[in-house]
Amino acid sequence: MNDKKLERITLKSFYSTLLEQFHLEKGIGYTIKQFMLHPQKAIDEYFYIDRKRMIRPSRFLLLTVAIATFLSYQFFPLGDKMAEELAQNPDYQKIPEQYLPAISYITALVNKYFNLVFMSSLPFVSVGTLLLFPMKGYNFAEHLILNIYLFCIQTIIFIITIPFLESFVTAAYIQIVVVTTYTLYFYNKVFGLSWFQSIWRTTLVWIISQFGVSIIILILVVYMTYMP
Repeated sequence: MNDKKLERITLKSFYSTLLEQFHLEKGIGYTIKQFMLHPQKAIDEYFYIDRKRMIRPSRFLLLTVAIATFLSYQFFPLGDKMAEELAQNPDYQKIPEQYLPAISYITALVNKYFNLVFMSSLPFVSVGTLLLFPMKGYNFAEHLILNIYLFCIQTIIFIITIPFLESFVTAAYIQIVVVTTYTLYFYNKVFGLSWFQSIWRTTLVWIISQFGVSIIILILVVYMTYMP
């Protein structure tokens, strides 16, 4: 038999194990700092130099989305208020009656969990950047990874501001300005373009992503309406 005794479980060891599962014991602070301050250097490091110092994009995505979803659920409980507001909207009343339940439900979910909807746009965003930002020669998978890191930083901004969104209307506008500014800054630095080039190309990427998400929502509405 092995006489070596296992180390006793303590709160410290439990905490360390939990962090290791998400690669947070050493990666998350460095990753956030690099992508906030030096996005081009961060991308170059992850793609070409050393991937061990950063939290992996999949783990970073799951962690930030989980926290954001939990906070959304806490601060924006889904109830009948959204359905009542929609019912009073003149444009909503013009929609064929058979579509109303599905549209009402999906609209409420989009407003409550828009970070999840935003996450579903990542493949479309990556197609957009692949087409409109070809100057670095990244393939689709690399575009997807850099957009995941961008999305995670955007989600962190959302996490920081979400407690204030319901009480302070200006917080929502501040969040939009900060996220938009950082997105332009990110693409500007990563792809080395002028601000004018970054703005119009980013706008087209946004249009492509919104079109893709709209198609998904349309498919869900039709499915929920006609499928048993």
